[in-house]
Amino acid sequence: MSRLNPLRESQAAAADPAVNAWTSASAGTGKTQVLTARVLRLLLDGAAPERIVALTFTKAAAAEMQARIFERLADWVLADDAALDNDLIAIRAAPGPEARARARQLFARTLDARGGLRISTLHGFAQSLLASFPVEAGIAPGFTALDDRSALALRTRVLAEEIESATATADQGFLDDIGALSIAGGEQRLTQVAGVMIAHADAIAALGAPAGFEAKLRRWLGLPVDGSAEAVLTTALSGVDLAGLRRLAVALAGDGGKVATRRADDMLCWIGFVPEVRAAQLDLLIGTLFTKGGDPLAKPVPAAPLKRDPSLGPLAEVLIAQVASVFELRARLATAVHAARYLRVGQRLAAAYAAHKRRGGFIDYDDMIARAAALLDAPGMGNWVRFKLDQRIDHLLVDEAQDTNEAQWDIIKALTDEFFDGLGTRDIVRTLFVVGDFKQAIMSFQGSDPRVFRDRALDFEQRIRDAEQAWRAEPLSESFRSVPTVLEVVDAALDELGHATLGMREPVPPHRAAREGLPGSVTLWPALGDAEADVTKAETEMVWIAENHVRMAQQVAAQIAVWLDPATPLYLPARGRNVRPQDILVLVRKRGEFMAPLVSALHDKGVAVAGVDRLRLTTPLAVQDLLALVRFVLQPRDDLTCASLLTSPLLGWSQDQLFVLAHGRGHASLWTRLRQSSEPHAKAAYEWLGAALRLADFCAPYEFLETILSGPLGGRKRLLARLGDEARDTIGAVLAQALAFEQQNAPSLQGFLAWIERDDSDLKRDPEAALDAVRIMTVHGAKGLQAPVVILADATRDVPGDRDGFVALNPDDITAKVPVYYGGKAGRIGPIAERADEADEAGLQEHWRLMYVAMTRAEDMLFIGGALPSARGEKPVPVPDASWYALIERAMDKNFPLEEVPDSVWGSRRTHQGGAGAPVRDGDGAGGRTTDMALPAWATTPAPAEARPARPLSPSKLAEDDIVMPPPSPGMIAAAERGKLLHALFERLPAVAPDQRRAAALAWVAVNGSGLDATVQTALVDRALAVIEAPAHAAIFGPDALAEAPIAAVVGEIVIAGKVDRLLVTDALIQIVDFKTGSRVPRDATAVERYHLRQMAAYAAALAKIFPDRRITAALLFTHDATLIELPAALLAAHAPGVVAAATG
Repeated sequence: MSRLNPLRESQAAAADPAVNAWTSASAGTGKTQVLTARVLRLLLDGAAPERIVALTFTKAAAAEMQARIFERLADWVLADDAALDNDLIAIRAAPGPEARARARQLFARTLDARGGLRISTLHGFAQSLLASFPVEAGIAPGFTALDDRSALALRTRVLAEEIESATATADQGFLDDIGALSIAGGEQRLTQVAGVMIAHADAIAALGAPAGFEAKLRRWLGLPVDGSAEAVLTTALSGVDLAGLRRLAVALAGDGGKVATRRADDMLCWIGFVPEVRAAQLDLLIGTLFTKGGDPLAKPVPAAPLKRDPSLGPLAEVLIAQVASVFELRARLATAVHAARYLRVGQRLAAAYAAHKRRGGFIDYDDMIARAAALLDAPGMGNWVRFKLDQRIDHLLVDEAQDTNEAQWDIIKALTDEFFDGLGTRDIVRTLFVVGDFKQAIMSFQGSDPRVFRDRALDFEQRIRDAEQAWRAEPLSESFRSVPTVLEVVDAALDELGHATLGMREPVPPHRAAREGLPGSVTLWPALGDAEADVTKAETEMVWIAENHVRMAQQVAAQIAVWLDPATPLYLPARGRNVRPQDILVLVRKRGEFMAPLVSALHDKGVAVAGVDRLRLTTPLAVQDLLALVRFVLQPRDDLTCASLLTSPLLGWSQDQLFVLAHGRGHASLWTRLRQSSEPHAKAAYEWLGAALRLADFCAPYEFLETILSGPLGGRKRLLARLGDEARDTIGAVLAQALAFEQQNAPSLQGFLAWIERDDSDLKRDPEAALDAVRIMTVHGAKGLQAPVVILADATRDVPGDRDGFVALNPDDITAKVPVYYGGKAGRIGPIAERADEADEAGLQEHWRLMYVAMTRAEDMLFIGGALPSARGEKPVPVPDASWYALIERAMDKNFPLEEVPDSVWGSRRTHQGGAGAPVRDGDGAGGRTTDMALPAWATTPAPAEARPARPLSPSKLAEDDIVMPPPSPGMIAAAERGKLLHALFERLPAVAPDQRRAAALAWVAVNGSGLDATVQTALVDRALAVIEAPAHAAIFGPDALAEAPIAAVVGEIVIAGKVDRLLVTDALIQIVDFKTGSRVPRDATAVERYHLRQMAAYAAALAKIFPDRRITAALLFTHDATLIELPAALLAAHAPGVVAAATG
């Protein structure tokens, strides 16, 4: 293991375990090294491992820190004296025999510590806190934490249930609100809105009864509380000068112009309405004085009338002001109505969601933080809980503090209160260490605000100084990541912005490069507009994506392909080698229209690509192919599924081969044609799909998929050969989902398919997984990562607009913020506009901080480019002034002599280069794909079958009914209900004396079939008695027959276990009858569904094993119409388990 690098002075000061430190760490300055060093120093100084708590923002960061610490401690156990002393000196700990002895004991000491070294996310810590004090927190002991997917599924379920409940109870008010919300934002937005409202449940509940929401909002917006919106507008319109308006209309009519005459007519028409109608026809009046965009007319009075009567000008201004006032009043009223709808829906959904969580013993991520903060702050109880924690925590370390929200800071404050107030202290130094960077605060969508990070620093500093303890605010600005040239451009961009534009109070200190003197470059590619290329939409299938974005993706892919071509490689002078695929990181603002064409273009160029960092699980081709296989084995005669499967990598057919098979088939299915075809490729496909069908009969979802992928069918090898190594993650994710499904549900392929399609989740790739491929990520996803070559591929994007449509406000005396949906630009009025403007400013600041994060991912080379929107006219679209591209270009033009050189891909490029130091060689680069390693034969040879036990160790389950039924009609539902009643009568009546059966049956049906009329009830009883008392059925329904009889036997290598509805055992004969409640009754034994035949054949085989010398007969009794179908022995033999097993093998 390599030795630790010595800490720099600023790093050593922050890692000093004797002081409380608040560290502002710029990008690439080694904060993880500082955190690790501080923990190691604490342990060396004698701190108990279980009393050290480190809180990070992500699970990945927690895992990385824990791995670093334990790897180092393990290394110290066997390290020689010189190596160990080197590490101790590197972290500024005293070397020597005693220090080495302590260091070598730390690994075992930490492993043995009760609770261990606690490094977790804030959510993880809150969850463990609540688990320790569930009753005090008011939650169920043994609660279940809902992950994001489960919480989304529960919100969706709650929404559906509440709509169903409102429909059943004729709650038209709620349904109207839901309908209005759906029209305003679309049905898919309802679940998102539900999430926002549920997150603010306490604040909304504090508003009181839903009936008063609109009145509260009106009062807060400065509107009259009483009266309808129409009445309020009617009153307001009484202030419009009607006489003056009439005078202006007469003057306009006298002008003679067409437009003036129309305006005059509209004014006089509006004046002629009764007051109530004037309010409803306000738009008619507005159109006479304002433009369609809502601005006052520049010349409300034409020149001729104004010349005749100059007083018309001031009159028009007064009228415009009066109408504008009413116009704004209407907008405010509409906003109150709109926002009240959201609040009413939100309160109901939040209450239902909370009830579901209480019943199920669930808490979600928001609950974890909110309840933990409330627990620590609760009067009386909070003191006791904090006292208990005071005995457990001596040192608290907080990572990525700039992304911590207000409630999370409350938890941190509560945990450290007694560090600094002298209460409950022990004879040790207890410390707080916080590290973050205001410039990298980019997680506002998760509720964080960097201003809180800044303000809490001042608060903690004051508290610590008041306690007369050591405090150090230590900035880290020396970057170990980027070469000087990259940092020069970063600093120039920040200077061009100004610190206030980032939201900071003080100037940003310039970055210093630890890689001093090493060469690097920053390159501006031309912004790709309409004229730069001639790629038509016919050349791509992605016609729904903006054309310039597709062309940009193709340009970037072409550039990367050139770099990786051994004939034209990109040389990395700081490393002394050519670029490799894993050296390249493509960053975008958001997933969407650019990522998919870029991945496709890179594949077309033969470039290994790891795919996007996060995407919908069912989106990747490998997942779609596996799900298509599942659909096929469930419905082999579904032509669309069969066709997509044949042309997938699993079977590899060409479109021409598919056409030959499908053309002219008439009404025959593709599966039928495949079975009949004599073509070699068709026979091979039929055998492959047939094996998959046989597997589906007996395998649960995970076993089915894993056998397809890893068994003789070679599914994984086929997928990877076509789709590349990037498909490994998605294949693994599907298998993980199959296991998750089986843990929560009865295993079935049909159920798994419905589950994964209904509740589509995101697949998150490991961004640091060892894979020789180009990475494509969002800037948010790349936080904490780096690469020698970084491409900002959509730097020409403008500042994103407000898409949430709500602001968090504090109406009345409510302390918590309430989400107020204002419905777009028209609703941005009054206090809403003020708060929305503040949100826009905060969004702009984060826009620039996101640029800083993106630029500082680059180690050696940074490339900036982007596509512009297509021009609507002849005038080209300029680069937006607020785009990253425009700002970086201005900064580079102002500070560096840019060299413009020809470029084979872009036409030209402008580059700032610098550095001439000796490169640090780290091996030779190799472009393109790596050579696949040949697997040994044993890796693809199926393992021998395990020996079956002499008796079943656990009962097996027969496959569930895979008969696909159409959606039930009311008649089918009624028939199914009658079938269930017949089934129950067949079970109960045989035990009743024959002379009492009819009376008992009628009484039972009258209670359990109360929804049926008396004639239907009587008919059911007659039908059941006819079957039971028929002479041919006397034995099977007689006293010697067994009901619900369990059977179990080992047949060959198959363990069979189950229950039969009626079983008669005699000295010479075994009779089996199983009841079926389905509404489809076959005409005879040959028409019985294959599943039922397999089931009865399995029962018969098991009983033949138990009673080898007796004849076995089997029959199915269809309760729908009391039809009994005998199953011939030959038919059962054809579907016996041994036959199926042999076919499968």
